[in-house]
Amino acid sequence: MPILKCSKLDLVDTILICCYTSMRPSELLQIRIENVHLAKKYMIGGIKTKAGIDRIIPIADAILPLIQKRYNVNNEYLIMNGNNKMAYRAYLPRFKQTIDNLGMEHLPHDGRHYFATKMDLLGANELCVKLIMGHIVKDITKDGYTHKDLENLLQTVNLLK
Repeated sequence: MPILKCSKLDLVDTILICCYTSMRPSELLQIRIENVHLAKKYMIGGIKTKAGIDRIIPIADAILPLIQKRYNVNNEYLIMNGNNKMAYRAYLPRFKQTIDNLGMEHLPHDGRHYFATKMDLLGANELCVKLIMGHIVKDITKDGYTHKDLENLLQTVNLLK
């Protein structure tokens, strides 16, 4: 592996953000500053599926300081690589280096697995979890008649401590 210009724990904040939001790293890298609403504790983002695109992503209290630190109104994106948007091809080797420096073995998408597993273990509302993750809700009652607002989503992510 080539020597990377990064600190020992270069992207650890992005790894934690993915664990607490269930975002894929590629989704996090696409978050535009204009879609980060710090005062209301949510972001708009997501890719891949109809249910996942432009979804509301609540910001848990535990990671709010991490997002605030990355937030810069002069940047177009939340996650930058110097003065440029960070591309996934630049993120991946730095992610691997950070994980190696932590003495861990994880893949970039493990944050989603962590989120789903912890939510299940904590008995979180299943509809809220699906909405946060951008999964399709196939239950007609829950999809058509049950409504969850931002406060419900924030309560769900704040189960993670």
